[in-house]
Amino acid sequence: MNRTTFLESERLVFSTWSEEDRALAAALWGDHEVTKWISSKGFLSEDEVEARLTQE
Repeated sequence: MNRTTFLESERLVFSTWSEEDRALAAALWGDHEVTKWISSKGFLSEDEVEARLTQE
């Protein structure tokens, strides 16, 4: 798996998304409790998840 780490602390590691993360991204961004903080709609559709993955 090819990942680029761009921020790291003692407890957290932030890296770029990979192809293997699609199911995780869909579960995360399809959760109303998570996306209420990042989307006025309350969740992201499959197309919106795909667009966000491409953007990020």
